[in-house]
Amino acid sequence: MIKSKINLLIVGGCFPVQRNIPIERLYHSILKEKLEKEQSILIETNILQYEKLNPTLKRIEEIVNQKKIDLIIFHIRIEQILRMIKFYLRYHDTNEVYHKGLNFAIFGNCIPERKEFNLQRTSENNRQNKKKSSNRFLQNINYILGYLVFNQVISFWSYKKLIKSIVKLCNSKSIELIFTGPVSRPVSFIENLTSMILHFYMKKLIVNKLNKTYQNFLGTNENLQSLFCDDNIRVNEIGHKKIANMLFNQIKTLKK
Repeated sequence: MIKSKINLLIVGGCFPVQRNIPIERLYHSILKEKLEKEQSILIETNILQYEKLNPTLKRIEEIVNQKKIDLIIFHIRIEQILRMIKFYLRYHDTNEVYHKGLNFAIFGNCIPERKEFNLQRTSENNRQNKKKSSNRFLQNINYILGYLVFNQVISFWSYKKLIKSIVKLCNSKSIELIFTGPVSRPVSFIENLTSMILHFYMKKLIVNKLNKTYQNFLGTNENLQSLFCDDNIRVNEIGHKKIANMLFNQIKTLKK
């Protein structure tokens, strides 16, 4: 017998809709089944994918103004932060015109956050380039140069601004919030280090200053089994099951 219902909004990237894993084995499907069977809580799941930071708040506002949302699970992602940190960028705009540019975010020139930045086309090119190990080395150099010109400062500040705005919105509408930290990035040392820095930065902000729930998703193994696919970027089925259990325990706490 169903005791209660939660209208859930998941805000994340490709993680909630990962195509290489059957939908019934994605974390939110596992979570939904566990809550219904063990807690008699019916979950209605809505998913909003975001990439750029700037338009995300407006997109969340549109959803919560159109329908009743009880809980938002907001996934803090490392992908856009990594793009924002890069010093040198090759990209297409929305008119398919190819560009090269230097990313000086500290001077208000954060290329990946521009409206004309064609994220989909650029991401496709990056996936093709990652197949070459030499490109991985050059990418790490690119990150280092980005750190040297303080691109990470602007990227973290932009994320902080978004998080604070989401908290303000949810407080005004009495919506529960669970923030999840970035996952590890075992694909490279610098990406993994950046993910760890982002985790500590966001945990301090969300828990200590905003007094909201935060779930740590860092980690690469569970019972000596890898949590990642062969690309060392996407979470595998073991990882999805682990994350579902973490969120299950968080939601149980919220419902007490």
